[in-house]
Amino acid sequence: MTEIVDLGDLSGTAAEPVEMTFTYFGVRVRVAPDLSETKLIELYARAAEVELPDDANRRQVGERIVKGAQEQKDYIRAHIHPDDFEAFWQAAIGHRQTFGDLMLVTLRLIGLVTDRDPTGPPSDSSDGRPVTRPSSPSGASKPDDGNGPPGWWPADLPYSPQAANFVEKFEAEGRPDKANMVMLSQEAAALRSASPTG
Repeated sequence: MTEIVDLGDLSGTAAEPVEMTFTYFGVRVRVAPDLSETKLIELYARAAEVELPDDANRRQVGERIVKGAQEQKDYIRAHIHPDDFEAFWQAAIGHRQTFGDLMLVTLRLIGLVTDRDPTGPPSDSSDGRPVTRPSSPSGASKPDDGNGPPGWWPADLPYSPQAANFVEKFEAEGRPDKANMVMLSQEAAALRSASPTG
């Protein structure tokens, strides 16, 4: 019988709860105390599960839309302090914000929170790049060996095979909004890693 080897405790250092605020259309909003990058992973996992059956009827489509909308709202809610979410949400509605607008807020929050640099100002970053893939013949967007970035991957962005897979999956499913979320998170991560640490 093979002996099982105990590798010991591999826990990292627990981060302190987030105690940050931001202003959103004149409303002071606290960040969710448990916010971390794992929220992005959770979103990707949930989004990957959202599929319509080939033989979807109107009721199934309607139920999927309602469930998808609730998942999107829950994801945004996970970034905001529970006591401040309703005021944040009403400000978003009152200023006619899109889901994409709200996703940019969540990505900025993730970037600022994971930096955890209380002495430095937030980085001056763009809103990200839209995902626009050039038209090409089937298979032409990937290198011949299949190991490098696809031809549409921005040259100035570190390549992530997992992110590229999500982008291609979401675009194949007709969900460029989800593909754009993935690319925005990749750009935010690249900006964070390129920022001076003080």
